[in-house]
Amino acid sequence: MHTAKEYVARAWILEDLRQHLTTDELDEVILFAREAGYLDADAQLTEAGERYFLLMTEGKRHLVPT
Repeated sequence: MHTAKEYVARAWILEDLRQHLTTDELDEVILFAREAGYLDADAQLTEAGERYFLLMTEGKRHLVPT
């Protein structure tokens, strides 16, 4: 992914996880994302994170009426 797309994907994943975890503690969300394999030790997007982002955003696009 390109840098801007990676930033958007990482921000989207963290926000999505924050909502599911019902916390405002960014450290907790990042730790969870690392343990889930979506982010690496440097909080960079992994292949699993890219797949999660693409699957979740593509799936939600199909649910929105046009």
